[in-house]
Amino acid sequence: MTLQTEPAEIRRLRKQNMILAAVSAAVFFFLTNGYRFFNPLLNGDSIMMLYQNDAAWQVALGRFVQVPLILLRGGFTAPFLISILAMLWISLAAAFTADVLGLRQRRSLVLTGAVLACCPSVITLGSGYLPWLDFFSLALFLAVFSVWLITEGGRIKTAGGILCLMLSIGIYQAYLGAMIALVMIRMLLRTFTSDPHEWNRDALRYILSAACAAVLWYVCWRGLQAAFGVWTADTYNGLASVGDFSEVSVPQAAGLAYGSFFDYFLHPARMVTYTFRGTDMSMLWEILLKVCHVLLALALAYALYRLFRREGAKAGEGRTLFSVYRVLILVLFPFGANIVCFFSKGMEHTLMQHALQFAYVLVIALCEAADEPEGTPSATAEAQRAPGTRLAGVLPVLLLLPLLWNGFVFSNQTYLKKDVQERAIQSLMTRIVTSVESMEGYIPGETAVGIAGSFEMNPYFGGPAHMEDIEPWGTGKTAFTYFGPDEIWLSFFESAQIPFVRPDESREEIRSMPLYPAKGSVAWVDGMIVVKISGERNAVEQ
Repeated sequence: MTLQTEPAEIRRLRKQNMILAAVSAAVFFFLTNGYRFFNPLLNGDSIMMLYQNDAAWQVALGRFVQVPLILLRGGFTAPFLISILAMLWISLAAAFTADVLGLRQRRSLVLTGAVLACCPSVITLGSGYLPWLDFFSLALFLAVFSVWLITEGGRIKTAGGILCLMLSIGIYQAYLGAMIALVMIRMLLRTFTSDPHEWNRDALRYILSAACAAVLWYVCWRGLQAAFGVWTADTYNGLASVGDFSEVSVPQAAGLAYGSFFDYFLHPARMVTYTFRGTDMSMLWEILLKVCHVLLALALAYALYRLFRREGAKAGEGRTLFSVYRVLILVLFPFGANIVCFFSKGMEHTLMQHALQFAYVLVIALCEAADEPEGTPSATAEAQRAPGTRLAGVLPVLLLLPLLWNGFVFSNQTYLKKDVQERAIQSLMTRIVTSVESMEGYIPGETAVGIAGSFEMNPYFGGPAHMEDIEPWGTGKTAFTYFGPDEIWLSFFESAQIPFVRPDESREEIRSMPLYPAKGSVAWVDGMIVVKISGERNAVEQ
């Protein structure tokens, strides 16, 4: 039954539930990322892409939908604008997730919004990859909205769902996993409420729609490459090696996807507390988070037990077949949610793992289903209002609250670290410019300046004690985690019109120089001024 054909009372309640999930996501997004709204927190990619002018590169990565998005949003990555847009898209994603799964209990709706907004992927995007925070959030929404449209049914809505999923893949391929995870949760729930023929028909429609979206994305991508002469990126995050399992076999890649999925929950990011008599007390939070994840798995098993027991009292067609389907869905869920890890053959980072948050949604949805009063048809207004009081419904609240609190604290600690790093690099670069300008013979606007070495490798740079323990993916000890941001910083933030060059660090004159800020670390070398930052380049490519 679609939103249009349902009774007015049910339609109204569904909309109220969607609004509650959206408001929850917005509140938790602001709690965890409010720091980002009002602070530049510039570092790494957010410095390089302060002016986002990488259209060809995004096409080369298969992310061609980002090109018109930059045209709509503007080339400068303004923190408040991007944060507002990201909050909007994630809120809508939470709303439609709740509706696809038919969530009704207030706690389930609030928790669904919370886990989609308060997660490592969003925190990592906000703290280190601002230019893509709103884009990836839109990709999440489009993936979820595609499922909602396909679920509603009809040719036009199904076509719209295929288009939305294609656009999501064209922004960032990793959000295909979100679509798959949401479909698997919905189809698992429906094994307890639908007949086999209807279930098989709907499953086939989801599969064919996803396949059509993938084909449409591929055709559009190749067409744009041919039209504009854009290459295929062969870097660590490129698509050149997708489908090539010559070095890593298909079973090995599948194993990596499963291993990465469980590692995500067994080794969660945790807040930093204090050290007491030589013991890092943060480990207590790490233990608590692991215990909560184990108990969430047990809560999932308990919910399934209740649902199986309830079904055992009923006679119905396809019970054996549905039992097989349930086992398959549960076994394949980690692989489906983490499918991008399979295609990348283990090359996965936090930005690619937002779909894994749907494991929490799986627990929330199943616990609510197990908590529903028996004998109340789900299509009635009474069922929409049924509060539920069993243990199965309360468990997700008890177990997710510590995780959400940790995410709230961890995110604000991360943003504080980024703020400190930005202020430190501003002070450092100002001192470097002063040292350069004080060199005898320096001519403003004419004298070439080169920075040799990596800021990450300099032993004299770094933040306060214990800040190094705050480690979202892509974070270093300085705001310059790789080569390139230093040049942009000089131009944008020091107003220094300096001809910038990369010196040959193998030259003996440079190798014999001491490291900045030691005396002699700024010197003339072959007609240019060289600032020696470290003795070797940072080999880690971000």
